[in-house]
Amino acid sequence: QEIAAILISFDRHEEWLSREVKIRPKSGSMLLYSRKRVRYRRDGYCWKKRKDGKTTREDHMKLKVQGTE
Repeated sequence: QEIAAILISFDRHEEWLSREVKIRPKSGSMLLYSRKRVRYRRDGYCWKKRKDGKTTREDHMKLKVQGTE
């Protein structure tokens, strides 16, 4: 429910919205990116490759809380 409260109230907190990708934010930072503006894995981190050395692991999920996606 804590995560749902943050996501639902996001539009009321302009200070949470960042127009640019932050490079190496401090540990413990919570970042929310608009999928329409920031491409996946374009967040400034050097992603570790799989053992085959070709690709990185990708997970795509939709969060649904109390019937709201």
